[in-house]
Amino acid sequence: MDSPRSGAERRARLQQARLYLVCPVGGRLPDEGARHLSELVRAATAGGVDVVQLREKHLSDDALTQLALELAAACQQSDALLILNDRPDLAVAGGADGVHVGQDDMPVEDARALLGDEMLIGLSTHSEAQIDAARESARAGSGADYIAVGPVHETPTKLGRPAVGAKLVSYAAAHAGELPFFAIGGLDRSNLDLPGNQEMLLENVAATGKPIALVLENGRPLTIGWAKEHIAAILEAWYPGEFGGQAVAETLFGDNNPAGRLTITFPRSLGQLPDFYNFDPSRMHKYVDDDGEPMVENHFYRRIEVAEIFGWKFVPAVMADHRFGIHAQTNMIESHRLDECDIAGGGPVFKMIFGVTLGIVNLRKPLA
Repeated sequence: MDSPRSGAERRARLQQARLYLVCPVGGRLPDEGARHLSELVRAATAGGVDVVQLREKHLSDDALTQLALELAAACQQSDALLILNDRPDLAVAGGADGVHVGQDDMPVEDARALLGDEMLIGLSTHSEAQIDAARESARAGSGADYIAVGPVHETPTKLGRPAVGAKLVSYAAAHAGELPFFAIGGLDRSNLDLPGNQEMLLENVAATGKPIALVLENGRPLTIGWAKEHIAAILEAWYPGEFGGQAVAETLFGDNNPAGRLTITFPRSLGQLPDFYNFDPSRMHKYVDDDGEPMVENHFYRRIEVAEIFGWKFVPAVMADHRFGIHAQTNMIESHRLDECDIAGGGPVFKMIFGVTLGIVNLRKPLA
């Protein structure tokens, strides 16, 4: 790895930074997760990520230091900065450009005393008052080099912390002054909220009092709780194709009346992720930009081979949540009906009709 950058070089690079990636190790095994993360960081920084924060709470000090050294080398190849979360004691040994601390972690002043002026220090902020305090400390020369504003959306890494939304980000843009800031928290393309500032735009348009019809063009279900409560008409167009404009216009003007019979789940909040759907065992359905693995640590999903009972084929998907002792199995039935039966002692199967037949089995014991 090249010689460490000076504090002036790091701060100059920070002023140019626009895209900030927060990433844990993840993976089922530490080695597997570390390899995946190294590949991810190389691809992300080559693609334009300016700052990478390594946020990992479970590795040993030695393993975390070694991983930080690998990521630091990857970041330097693309002139990106590496920030180590909440470990000022390991930042220098890990080759990081700085550390990030939260409101309840080591105070910025103590981190600065430990690291000196050559290292960057970032601080999490969750309110207008915290943004103002960070700005004034930075002006006095005793504060953080940048702040993170969020979480914009709820995130599984900070369970119980409410989302601040885009309004706090707008406040930071207007009041942070010369202090660099980054919006963080649930900002990925697996998020199901309206992208960008569209939610704010929708609320402002609705505030005019004019009648509104909301047309959604998207490739996956969105969380539209606010729109459902405040907008009189919502049309889901998905990706409608070259005749989509004509179809949308005809629908809005009442020339046709489409009926929605798709068996699609629309989550009410990000906290319900990951949703799952039954699938053909010969295929895997993934996010375009995600591996499709559960984003919440306590959830797991398991594939099961197609079973055939009384001549009807089942395509099962299994979900368990150990926090609540819930064990459930769902089966897409390739049949027009399903008699009540007992599967492996799991209890009766009930059918529900949503254009297709779904069977639900309540399991009384944990899945093997």
